[in-house]
Amino acid sequence: MITELPWELQRTLNVYHQVPNKSKRIA
Repeated sequence: MITELPWELQRTLNVYHQVPNKSKRIA
């Protein structure tokens, strides 16, 4: 995991990785 990025960015990236591509399209 990248600790240099802010926790917000890390959390967002985590969500994007967890959420399927279908949800990605909505975002």
